[in-house]
Amino acid sequence: MEKNKQKTGLSDGNRKFIVFVSFVLLFIYAPLFPDNIIIRSLIFFGTPVSIWLFLKYQGKDWSMNKMDNDTLTSVMFGIIAGMFLLSSYSSFSAKYHTECDQYARSGKGEYECVGDYKTAKGPDRGEGIMKILFAAIAIKLALAKKEEDES
Repeated sequence: MEKNKQKTGLSDGNRKFIVFVSFVLLFIYAPLFPDNIIIRSLIFFGTPVSIWLFLKYQGKDWSMNKMDNDTLTSVMFGIIAGMFLLSSYSSFSAKYHTECDQYARSGKGEYECVGDYKTAKGPDRGEGIMKILFAAIAIKLALAKKEEDES
């Protein structure tokens, strides 16, 4: 109980998790083809590094103990699960989705799209099911009990 009340600041695991989420969000939403390679490098590498440095030097001063860090981790996984659930609802309720019209077998025995992507009527149920599975994993991680250190 004493160990839980000791103020430690932002944990190393939470700092890494926040930087990883920011990198993934940049990878998804940042422009892929800016004109200059320096700008592209700054977007993809400078932003996560600057977030990491900020959290490393400012996070230790935050008034957080082990229980607060565990709560922050659970909240972040809960937000991710909610985003997956909203996205799966969008996939299941869509009137149209895109699919490939021609596949070919690659040299490794896998199938890849060699045709065009066409608009098809109806929802993409496979995508919706995958998002629900990812949401279930995130919910499991959000609700996981954190083991206390015995040291």
